[in-house]
Amino acid sequence: MTDKKISEVLSDVMKNMGESSGSGHRGDIIDWDKIWAEISGDASRYSYFIKFRDGELWIAVKNSAWVLELKKKKTGFTERHAR
Repeated sequence: MTDKKISEVLSDVMKNMGESSGSGHRGDIIDWDKIWAEISGDASRYSYFIKFRDGELWIAVKNSAWVLELKKKKTGFTERHAR
């Protein structure tokens, strides 16, 4: 198992989406909410995508308890998609 940055995981997910849709053009619309739901699993019920800029994924949460929960799960997000 290797450590990956979330931006690398997202890059992998986006490449796979492009390959499966047959498109992958730069102007394509990306469903970030769908990507976040895939990466975060159950946490997507309590958090949502805000933006992706300069390799950083910005997420909002329903309350401060979920900030701590997502920080604990951060490694799990990258491990889940490093396979």
